[in-house]
Amino acid sequence: MLLNPDMHGKVVAISGACSRAGASTARSLASQGAWLMLGDRNLSELQALAAEIAEEGGRVQYRAADPARQASTDMLVAHTRDAYGRIDLLLNLGARPRQVLAGRAGIGRRSAALPAQLPTHPTHSLS
Repeated sequence: MLLNPDMHGKVVAISGACSRAGASTARSLASQGAWLMLGDRNLSELQALAAEIAEEGGRVQYRAADPARQASTDMLVAHTRDAYGRIDLLLNLGARPRQVLAGRAGIGRRSAALPAQLPTHPTHSLS
């Protein structure tokens, strides 16, 4: 894994957590002590993944989130900040980058640049 091996206590939000890459990354980060906020469209798989990680001693929360929709990813960011007070790493592993970036103001369809800042506006729970 390319991530810093010292992930203990780092807050990580993963959109697309039920994808093969997302679930594998979530398990790995949890085993390294990261605190996770998982998001995906498939709520039953998301609940099962979160339960598996929690049973192994991981600190994990989850929210329904569609990684292909910018507003949904923004809500996952807000939930993570509400739950843990910060985000150290945000991973979107369930959508093509252009799907998410196309809806971002000032980012064209051909651009692969990420926005300079994450949104800071409060949102409400999806539950």
